[in-house]
Amino acid sequence: MSSPQDVTAREAAERWLSKREIDLTEDTLATYWYRIKQIVEFCESEGIESLSDLTPWKLDEFDARRRSRDPQKVSLSKEYRTMNNWLEWAETLGIAQDGISEVLNPPQTSTDEEVNTERLDPELAASTIREFRSQPVGASRATLQHVLLELEWWTGARMSALRGIDMEDVDLDEGTIEFYHRPDTGTPIKQAHNPERKVGLADPAVDVLRDYVREVRDKVRDEHRRRPLLTTAQGRASKTTIRRYTYFATLPCQSVECPHDREPGSCEWMSLRAARSCPSARSPHAVRTGAISNLRNSGWDLDDVAERVNTGPKRLIQHYDFPTMDEQYRERRADLVDLLRLDDEDDSANTQDDDQ
Repeated sequence: MSSPQDVTAREAAERWLSKREIDLTEDTLATYWYRIKQIVEFCESEGIESLSDLTPWKLDEFDARRRSRDPQKVSLSKEYRTMNNWLEWAETLGIAQDGISEVLNPPQTSTDEEVNTERLDPELAASTIREFRSQPVGASRATLQHVLLELEWWTGARMSALRGIDMEDVDLDEGTIEFYHRPDTGTPIKQAHNPERKVGLADPAVDVLRDYVREVRDKVRDEHRRRPLLTTAQGRASKTTIRRYTYFATLPCQSVECPHDREPGSCEWMSLRAARSCPSARSPHAVRTGAISNLRNSGWDLDDVAERVNTGPKRLIQHYDFPTMDEQYRERRADLVDLLRLDDEDDSANTQDDDQ
């Protein structure tokens, strides 16, 4: 790298990100780079060869251009907070002008605004899974989209954790899956609440996995000679592949009438590449959110769900568990109504019945 006075914005960004590698996942690092590269590219387009030559006035010009593109408030707030963290680090090293980290003013947002509450509806998930299971193997049953939906829905695991499953991690006889953090061979998982863990599946989901492994799965190894569970002909399924198949699997017309008055046979959204354009299709994160709410609706204890899906109880409530008003009552509190009686009310009611 050049002397401190001549550090380019790109060099500074690469150094800052390299120092964060030990603390952040690959996905988070990629997100951070996407955010700060906007300043990097601005400097390069403006002929600013050294980060120390980026003045507050020039950075304010960048701010004006960024806001002119009419970004969402939440997105802009997150971007600017990351940018300011990076610029503050550069200030402390003397490779950026003092006060440069105070120029960008992130929009004020509430916690509710920053939380993505979109989820896969439990009833739609159930109907889609039933439809997939009812079909012949390879037609819809035990296909990659079906297996992904089963795993996402019943484990509540993140996409990176599912992608990292190897054949050796699956015990079809016991009906369990083990999740491991393997950053050295390309499959890190988020180091949150309970990263390396073992989860169980019900027999119907295990039967789907068994069909997939026996008849559908591509018998391939990845570049590290590992045997991934989720595969394509090229090797371990990529994150892009998982996203596409998840959007496709959650198209409502897989199992119910199209809510958008379209014919599935002619709808342009009914394909792997276009499925995400359907307003009702859901991302892996939204499936995870719906799965967590479904576990809570099914009576699972908060701490048990947190252990299963690798997140803290407090974060689970804030970011993943979004029951409807009806679910809050019918699934979680209706049984408690019977406790709202005086101690002798049941007995007196029975006595009156006997007298009559």
